[in-house]
Amino acid sequence: MKHFPGKSLILIAISSAAATLLLADAAFLLLNKHRKDTLSYDGGYARDGFFQADELLGYKPKPGLKIVSIKKSGDRVLYNVTYSIDRYGRRITLLSGTAVPGRPILFFGCSYTFGEGVADDETLPFYVSRSFPGSIPLNYGCPGYGPQEMLAKLQSGDLGGEVTASGPVLIYTFMDDHVNRAIGSLHVCTRWGKDMPYYCFNANGNLERRGSFASGRPALSRLYNAVSKVQFIDYFLGRIDYPIITDSHIRLTAEIIRAAAAAFRERFKSDDFYVVFFPGSSRAGKLIPYLQKSGVRYFDYSRLADMNDPSSRISRYDRHPTAAVYRAVAEKLAKDLKGEVNWASAPGRR
Repeated sequence: MKHFPGKSLILIAISSAAATLLLADAAFLLLNKHRKDTLSYDGGYARDGFFQADELLGYKPKPGLKIVSIKKSGDRVLYNVTYSIDRYGRRITLLSGTAVPGRPILFFGCSYTFGEGVADDETLPFYVSRSFPGSIPLNYGCPGYGPQEMLAKLQSGDLGGEVTASGPVLIYTFMDDHVNRAIGSLHVCTRWGKDMPYYCFNANGNLERRGSFASGRPALSRLYNAVSKVQFIDYFLGRIDYPIITDSHIRLTAEIIRAAAAAFRERFKSDDFYVVFFPGSSRAGKLIPYLQKSGVRYFDYSRLADMNDPSSRISRYDRHPTAAVYRAVAEKLAKDLKGEVNWASAPGRR
């Protein structure tokens, strides 16, 4: 029998590659553990008990909570703040003055709207409301949300019982990761978002909801879960993601926003729906043409502040904006809204 040394070399190469992968995975396992040990929370929504499952939105803050959230890096406290939640699951915005209540301002978005790491009187809704005495700021922002929660909420009809004053204005705050959340990327679905609303285009090219990411595309969800268990992939998730964002993903995100604006118009008989591109939104330029085509109004503040500047972020370990950034965005937004919205009238009285 002839001996083929090439087979032995192939087996050796395969064995060496497998051993290398196992060693690499073990190394990244330690790195992942170290990273988790470096950052810690005392209370806050990182702990069980802040969120509850929700069939419409996937999850939401539990109503009526008031909790202290402390985030640390080692012994260093990054923030120590209180989150106050009302009976509808909205973060409470502290009001100043005793003016007669006027038009509601509905704020939708993610942790940038919610105000992760800042106090109840340091959020974007708080700073905006200071410029409109008597306005009623309603903070529907929630950590991890994308544009689809806004659409689901507006289409549900729930707002009819939650927004009792007439003529609301809606502000949706966009940041780049909302595209990843709208499509249910690998990072989103394996970290927190598997139960988030899943919207896609049907065979006729129309937007429709198909349950959640987990229920609407179970095979892909199982694949994502399997892949995310590889330690080196787990380590880099957040800095890299899958799939690579293409124009089709931008178009889907824009259509979700357009549908939300249409649902808002139908419910409240108002066109006062605005998209705010938060500083650092590099995808604004790709999304804006779609908004322009569909007639959705927007304010582009993507270059208003440098979010790569450490002074704009809570810390090197937490890229959420500081209260100073929220205040700067709010001042610009208030000025622009005064030129757009007729605050003396309240369209859509019911």
